[in-house]
Formats: sequence, C-alpha cells, structure tokens
Amino acid sequence: MTLLDTERAKYDLAWKVPAYRVKAHGLALWESRRGIFPPVVTRAVDLGCGHGRLFARWRDEGIDGWGVDFSDHALDADHPYRAHFIRACLWELSLPQRFDLGVCADVMEHIPEVMVPQTLDRIAAHVDTAIFKIANFPSRSLGVDLHPTLRPADWWMEQLASFWSVARLPLKTGREEYLFRCVPN
Repeated sequence: MTLLDTERAKYDLAWKVPAYRVKAHGLALWESRRGIFPPVVTRAVDLGCGHGRLFARWRDEGIDGWGVDFSDHALDADHPYRAHFIRACLWELSLPQRFDLGVCADVMEHIPEVMVPQTLDRIAAHVDTAIFKIANFPSRSLGVDLHPTLRPADWWMEQLASFWSVARLPLKTGREEYLFRCVPN
C-alpha cells in the first residue's frame, strides 16, 4: 500500500463521521476575513475542499470556483456543483487550468511532512495568490493521528517562502494556528 493509499483510507473513514463534517474552515475565512483575499477573483480553487462549501459559495457568487480533495467521501452528497469537484492528491496535483486564488485551510498539517515541499510546489504551479490556514495541534479521529505535520509558524514561513512572497496575518482562535497570504515573487 502506498502513502497515498494509506492517507486516503484515513480520510475516507474520517469523512463518514458526522462530527468531522461540521467545520468549513475556508468558508469561515471567506465570510469573516474577506479583506485578506484579492479584491477581484475570477477563478478560485479550494485545495483540500472537504465537503465543498467554500467552492459552492464561490460559484453562487459568480466566481469560477473548483474544489479538490482526494477522498471520494468528502464532498457533501447533495453538493450542487459536483461537476466542479476534482478528486486529486495535492502532492500529485495536476489541474487543467491556472487559478487567481487558491485556499488551503486546515489542510497542510494533514500532509505527511515528507510531502510538504512537493505539495507546495504543486500548489504554486496552479495558483497565483494562495491563502493558507495551518493548525499546530494534534487531532485524532477513529484512533488515527490526522495532523502528522506539527511545526511552528517560522517553519511554515520558510516552506512557503520557497514558492511565494509570504505575509503572516494575525489570527486569534484560542489555539495555535497560523494564517498566511502568499503572492507571486
């Protein structure tokens, strides 16, 4: 079994748990922190879209929104824009188009550390501006560690700066979480 198979199996199970389907981190950022995003967005991709609520909102707002996740069980069963969902692994990402904006909220801590540089490389190859929200605390579901990459903000800044000009933005959540806006160098 490959690393991708192992990771996909974890999330196929996690997405079947109703409590795992509650939060929509990217959508929450879009609604509460609109000023961190480019003022005009025509094409956007939610990287690690989960249930797909952010890219559904984009489409409802007239943005050409897409969602990417590697679990077939992530997207809401009644999702109105299923045709704009791409099943793909972020560290193997190959999309047919480039996007003005990529949002990757509460995803990078789920990526095995050995795959972080390759994941960022693939994201940078497909998006201009990227917004990352990254948690730095453990998360377990069904007896499995879902946050294998727990690193401080400086480590993430260094990783992101290999691909973009990076700004760390304030984020007060009561937990150790980081928010970054990345733009082309």
